[in-house]
Amino acid sequence: MHHTWVPRQQVEETGRTAPHGCADIACLRGLPTAEVKKLTPLFPSPAYGTEALPDNPITALRQGNFHKVPVLAGTTRDELTVFVAMYYPPLDAPAYEQALVEGFGAAKAQRILAAYPPRGGDERVRLSAALTAMTSACTTDELRRQTRAFGYEFAEPNPPMIFPGMPAFDYGAYHGSELPFLLRYGGVELTGEQQRLSAEMVRVWSRFAATGHPGWSRHEVRSFATAPVAPIDHRCDLWSS
Repeated sequence: MHHTWVPRQQVEETGRTAPHGCADIACLRGLPTAEVKKLTPLFPSPAYGTEALPDNPITALRQGNFHKVPVLAGTTRDELTVFVAMYYPPLDAPAYEQALVEGFGAAKAQRILAAYPPRGGDERVRLSAALTAMTSACTTDELRRQTRAFGYEFAEPNPPMIFPGMPAFDYGAYHGSELPFLLRYGGVELTGEQQRLSAEMVRVWSRFAATGHPGWSRHEVRSFATAPVAPIDHRCDLWSS
């Protein structure tokens, strides 16, 4: 089973038994690049128990063993749309269910289907909503609860696309879509309303960098969009397991 973080000794043992004939880091540094790249799949997890990362971050967060500095933590509302559009063809209802079964197993897939039932049309929209909640919205929400971080959600419904060559799809506030609102982005143009939203976001981020406070309370998740958007239920009860 893949774990996000593993003890340093486990990584070192993998290194000792890997098929590269090296006993130390100096030997590894002498290997050709192609040989090192072949070893990458053996080391999918970062190690803890090191000077840089003394403890498992999950344990450290739960025990409150971390630096208490102001944090501004947020996501885009539709984080996973770009990935789903790249990796899946258009899905009808049976294909959507099959994708969930392949990803989560039959039992969990039925629970997800009950929370995100097909709506007709391209069901990648529903798959995106489920995967956004699982990977981004709910994990960030848990982080905010554990660290008392300030929260935001970038929810602009029609931001410009920054990735070239993407297929036609309803991307919404996709992964990375907030970047041209915070940074100068070559070749990307914002509408007048979006320029005003950009100016507001830059003011907020600058204020937070200077003062450690973004301008709203810690229990509020601030929405950034050119028009009011309804709150979204990411069904984090479903993903907490």
